[in-house]
Amino acid sequence: MTNITWMGFKAKIGDYLPYFDLFAFPSRNEGLGSTLLDVMDANVPIIASNVGGIPDIVINNETGILVPPNDSLALKEAIIRLSSDKILQAKLVEGAKKQLENYTPQRMAESYSSLYHKITAKENSL
Repeated sequence: MTNITWMGFKAKIGDYLPYFDLFAFPSRNEGLGSTLLDVMDANVPIIASNVGGIPDIVINNETGILVPPNDSLALKEAIIRLSSDKILQAKLVEGAKKQLENYTPQRMAESYSSLYHKITAKENSL
């Protein structure tokens, strides 16, 4: 294969992300998939499994492409589709940039604060 380079372990993978054509994340299970936030920040289109917390970040055909877990054919088709469609790549990168705004430290702090206030308000009303 001439289109893949196996480079071994890299300590600062974030330095390489902007050079990726796409990022495939075929997890079988995943809590949040926070790596995807770094990929979004690097303007790289994403293909990921529709498992765990990934669909909270990757919205199918808006911020990336979701494929069923353990479905190598769907993954292959998504890779071929995305690698040959520059308009789709640009659309997904743009959507991902907007989605990324929901995961800034400020926005996350606001979300957690709101959640904690709701929880404590319920406990205090019991």
